[in-house]
Amino acid sequence: MAQLDQSLLFGPADEHSSYWLDKEQRKLRQEKTVRGVWRLLECVKPLLAGLEETLRQQMEGRVTDLEKMVQDEFRLSYDPSGKLEEIAELDKDHKGAYRICSATDPDATCRNHGGDRTVGYNISLSTTPDGVIREIAAATGAEPDQAGVAALIEEQRQHQGWCPDKLIYDQAASAGRTRAEVAKASHGQTQLVACIPPAATAGRFGPNDFHLMPTATTGWPQPRTPPRHCRQPRQRPPHGHLPRPPPGPPRDHGRHQ
Repeated sequence: MAQLDQSLLFGPADEHSSYWLDKEQRKLRQEKTVRGVWRLLECVKPLLAGLEETLRQQMEGRVTDLEKMVQDEFRLSYDPSGKLEEIAELDKDHKGAYRICSATDPDATCRNHGGDRTVGYNISLSTTPDGVIREIAAATGAEPDQAGVAALIEEQRQHQGWCPDKLIYDQAASAGRTRAEVAKASHGQTQLVACIPPAATAGRFGPNDFHLMPTATTGWPQPRTPPRHCRQPRQRPPHGHLPRPPPGPPRDHGRHQ
């Protein structure tokens, strides 16, 4: 460890904040830091085998985190002898998924919800209409909302031997894939109720491209029979118009003879 240049990791004492650096200076600082991290890993890995079991597991976890942080952000090139030679930052389309954002909580990832970005977790709850919590599931922040829907059903079935007849969710769970996952997790016992959004992409089918026929099959573009039959909702009158009551028997206005 005495061979490690700590200034590569922590910078000199009089180092300027990255806020004041231009693009080229930031790039140079990133390269120096990555070289310092990679050198640290090369020094630590040979020492892991001689550590006490609990400490070794903790150190191996941190080594894995550091390797993921570097490999998710940079492409590393080596010379024939295996020495680190070139470091290049990956473009946004090739950076790793679920990148670690917190050194103190490596399982937390960035959650982008309507432009509000936070580092943390995505929590899902399954409750009864009376507010009784039946199941709680936690996923890392970058996990989409719909990814935890089927898990709520699966956990209830495994731990309680029970599935709800219906699970009401918001539009995030409206995709056919999510509905299929819920049907599979519940063995067909749970109906997922979620509003279907309009087609967002030209050329794709949306709810308005289908209609329910009296035989309980869907019409164009291809007939399908749904696994569940739902009662057709009552049609509401146009706004501002009330249905006229049926005519009753003729009234006697009470005029005495």
